[in-house]
Amino acid sequence: MKKFLSLMVLAVLTNSAFALEVAFVNMNKLFENYYETKDADEALKTQRDIKAEEASAMLKEFEALGKKYQALMQETENPLLTKEQRASKAAEMKSVEKEAKQMKIDLEKHRQKSLQEVRAKYEEKRDEIIAKLVKYLGKVSKAKKYDLVLDVSGKTANGISGVVYYDEKKDITDVVLKNLNAGHETTEKDAK
Repeated sequence: MKKFLSLMVLAVLTNSAFALEVAFVNMNKLFENYYETKDADEALKTQRDIKAEEASAMLKEFEALGKKYQALMQETENPLLTKEQRASKAAEMKSVEKEAKQMKIDLEKHRQKSLQEVRAKYEEKRDEIIAKLVKYLGKVSKAKKYDLVLDVSGKTANGISGVVYYDEKKDITDVVLKNLNAGHETTEKDAK
């Protein structure tokens, strides 16, 4: 399908009867430098930090259980305690061990769930931002009467740029980026 599309574009571009107005854009650069991407990255960083703090608190509880287990183990071996007291400590030790095993499972579940939540949020925001960028590029294309806008940042399955050569004078990336970020320059300066 990609080969067919590429051949169709080439055929149309080489046919002088069809004079197309073509522009080029680096979608990767647009995405990475768009102010909404930076805002979303900051929000995701905050979410990751919250999840890390939760995991850290759980880990401290787990470590406290480990210390309690070690103390109980020593008490079960204390010859000054009665047999009943040692048995009681051994039962308590088993209970702590069971609790620690469950906490280890919960900690791993929390880690997995946190990763999934952050990844899902990232993908959701990425898709929203890409949709906004594509919509904006559509408006620019209509206003400037571009028949075709090609992304120069993409790679083929072989790792080769999808666009081998283009006239950099027709690259609209910087102009589009400037317009998209207009009014948000102070946010970028304040972040630094």
